[in-house]
Amino acid sequence: MSAASFGGTAPSSGDPQTVTTSPFVPDSSTSFLASARSGAVQVPSGVGCRVYPLPAAAAVDPTTDTIYVANDASDTVSVIDGSTCNGAVHSGCGQHTATITVGDSPVYVSNLGTNEKGDTVSVINGATCNGTQHAGCGRATATVKVGPYPFGVAINEASNTIYIVDNNGGDGPASLSVLNGATCDAANTSGCRQGPPALPGVGRAPRGIAFDPSTGQVYTANHQDGTVSVLDVGSRTVVPAPPRLAVGRRPIAVAVDPANHTVYVANSLDSTVPRQ
Repeated sequence: MSAASFGGTAPSSGDPQTVTTSPFVPDSSTSFLASARSGAVQVPSGVGCRVYPLPAAAAVDPTTDTIYVANDASDTVSVIDGSTCNGAVHSGCGQHTATITVGDSPVYVSNLGTNEKGDTVSVINGATCNGTQHAGCGRATATVKVGPYPFGVAINEASNTIYIVDNNGGDGPASLSVLNGATCDAANTSGCRQGPPALPGVGRAPRGIAFDPSTGQVYTANHQDGTVSVLDVGSRTVVPAPPRLAVGRRPIAVAVDPANHTVYVANSLDSTVPRQ
């Protein structure tokens, strides 16, 4: 079943896990929840926007009112038209996204790969592949090689820098890849062919990542050792062993409120969200 209002799917290089738009600003009126069990993206009213198997993450591009959903099982990114599927309007929510081959306003998608062997980030052109414009959705995406098993992605809008946590499957040293968005985005892919530098010392098996623009710090939720790493990327000084803060068991996601310098961490085994 196809639905033109949804746009369709964009290609990824294998087991997409995190999707981030640039610029990324959460939708001010509607929240979207990716449900791996139901294969849908839900809005607060309970209405589901059907996508593809195992949706793992969602991000909103407010400039085009588009929701991008990373589908783990099908190696795709679903493209949903937020104007027809939101908290107030549900006309576009009950249909499946259009099936088309699968980055101004790039969308960055980390690719875990098969058996935790992935090492790339896909760059999708959000200007030509969004909820209402589909011309770019059928094109092959640019990819950049990063560290092993890339997971979370965060963006520093001021410097156009993209940070990717390289999880490494929890079996080895993790790192933070630092990508120059000026030379690796939808309009300019010249820098995508070169592997970005990586910062060492991240905790074991990082998953979630957040950037605080007010302090120039990156926070990573380290799933295996129950910590949050604090990397001062604003100082441009490489610290071999950045500080780690102890949190709950199996932290999986982290968010920053820059207004009051508060970090929130979701601990998957404790069912808690402590503040730091």
